[in-house]
Amino acid sequence: MSHQLGRLISQILHRYFGDLVQNVGYDLFTYGSKPIVMITKSTGLTRLQVIECLRTLLKFDLAVFEATGVAITYKLVPDNVLLLIRYPRYLLQIKSKYGSEAELIVEELLQKANSTATQLLVTIANKYKDDKEKNINIVQLKDTFISLATAGYIQQSPVAEIKEGSEIPTLVPVATIVPDLDARVLMQAMANPADVKDKSTTIGFTKTSEMKS
Repeated sequence: MSHQLGRLISQILHRYFGDLVQNVGYDLFTYGSKPIVMITKSTGLTRLQVIECLRTLLKFDLAVFEATGVAITYKLVPDNVLLLIRYPRYLLQIKSKYGSEAELIVEELLQKANSTATQLLVTIANKYKDDKEKNINIVQLKDTFISLATAGYIQQSPVAEIKEGSEIPTLVPVATIVPDLDARVLMQAMANPADVKDKSTTIGFTKTSEMKS
């Protein structure tokens, strides 16, 4: 891959995640699939630092892992890293199509990578409850979330499955089931945020990459 692309990937990772993730991400971009022990040697970072960076990259779908014999190797996904620079335009298009509430929902989810629907909506509602200009309403947030999920802009997170004879999980995509959100439950959760049982959701990268200006 080109030197120019590598520099761009490095700059994007640094902008969004800082020096350590940039270091690990660029190392994977440069050398391809590598196990943790090799990443620590080439980056000079501790094993714990490398693991935390890989967790971040995996969480945001910027890297993948696979079993190669007895080792697990990690690989950067450059195309998904490049999608990060489309976020501002993507948010503008979401706002234009679905309104300000949709922009807040997608922006929060992009920052978290994944979240349950209830936690996501309650976080946004509490964050802006005193903002008279935005005038956020939990019922409007709920309806907008359902519209986004129905249209495929928000997807249910994949589930981890372990195949027979293997100890390494595989992330398997699942069909998105729009949760049945009760406005009364959401309002109660705003007053007393607690663990919820609805499915975790994540932004749909496929839909993001298809959006054009």
